Amino acid sequence: MNARSAFALLGAVSVMYAQAQPAKPKADVIFVHGNVYTGVAMTSGFSAIRRAEAIAVRGDRIEAVGENADILKLKGPETQVIDVGGKFVMPGFNDAHAHLAAGGAERLNVNLTGVKSLEEFRARIQAKVESAKPGDWILGGGWDENLWPVKALPTRWDVDEVSAGHPVFLGRVDGHIAVANTQALKLASITIASRDPRGGKIDRDSNSQPNGILRESAREAVTSVIPPPTHDRRREAMEAALAEAAHWGVTSIQDNSGWEDFQVLEELENSGRLTARVTEWLPFNDSVEQLGVKRKEHPQADKMLHTGMLKGFMDGSLGSHTAALIEPYADDPKNSGLPQYEPAKLNEMAKERALAGYQLGFHAIGDKGVQISGLESRCLDAAESLAYRHEVGGSTSRTEARRTFLRVGGVPETRGDIGVRHRFSGGIDFAISRALRSYYT
Repeated sequence: MNARSAFALLGAVSVMYAQAQPAKPKADVIFVHGNVYTGVAMTSGFSAIRRAEAIAVRGDRIEAVGENADILKLKGPETQVIDVGGKFVMPGFNDAHAHLAAGGAERLNVNLTGVKSLEEFRARIQAKVESAKPGDWILGGGWDENLWPVKALPTRWDVDEVSAGHPVFLGRVDGHIAVANTQALKLASITIASRDPRGGKIDRDSNSQPNGILRESAREAVTSVIPPPTHDRRREAMEAALAEAAHWGVTSIQDNSGWEDFQVLEELENSGRLTARVTEWLPFNDSVEQLGVKRKEHPQADKMLHTGMLKGFMDGSLGSHTAALIEPYADDPKNSGLPQYEPAKLNEMAKERALAGYQLGFHAIGDKGVQISGLESRCLDAAESLAYRHEVGGSTSRTEARRTFLRVGGVPETRGDIGVRHRFSGGIDFAISRALRSYYT
């Protein structure tokens, strides 16, 4: 074979090889001339993070990240090219624990987040009252008496003076207690003769009269008589919450809202208006049959929206003095918090749900709450192969927390809002210390 023949054969083989290779998929969208934060360290440390210029997107996935020239090779005849103009680009944030419906509702109702005094608290209520229709409920939340000069809980009488006869119900920032005015207590039939419900407490004055503060399950007497929001109101609240998430760059969310709110999210997804990926938690207290119905109503393979773990509450929060403690609160010697389960019943429920294939998430803030949850003896024994999430608050001693953590082979992981957080090999999150401004405190 002469040289000319050899070259011809080589060329033919090359053409055949090229034709046999599948065409590299073209991008749907390419972003160019950006300042793209990759998160990849240029050295052994994180003092310098590699930046890129362009991103190629195909379908619902990022196809490639790199320099303009390299990424533009993925441009096809239908590819949309967007010039970012040198602006900063980074991955979206994930919010691992959100309450979209409640957060959106706060924006539509009386938003008391950050109020600095009882006077400001009352002024915001009065402003809402002035625009309300006769008989309307005045709802809202977000207040925190620890921000006030006099760090005392508000009472029904504080609210009565500015409510003009409207029933009022306002949740604290932690979501574990609320204040109701006299009209709301009346509609809920809460009187001097009312007994504390299981897992709840009705605060009283020196004459045993309810003073308006309702803790944990005691709130249900009032919430049960509040007219439910209309479908349009739910949607408005959800859209407000998603807009707020988008404003801060949050693109994926683990949400703890109600089932009707999840159905609103389905509507938004179907209309192309769902702006974040959402995993919706379901109530641990729902029966296995109820949970099965809900799980079947929406495909688990949907990457934008699906149901996730079951959320159970062992106790309340430290700030509201409802977190369950082994020893009484130092500033409230007659109070040790409000545990929500008997251990034997919890164990039975956890096993049933774990064996049905559900991930379990337990809110346990006080050391007694942690003890009730039975981190090792209940969750791990129920179904060792399944993943669990377990939150533990700052009232657990650091030594005890570390011992429990080490017994189940944990690896430490940091998280900004709670100090040190640990992830167990079984998927359990274990928070040892929480920052002072965390809503649990």
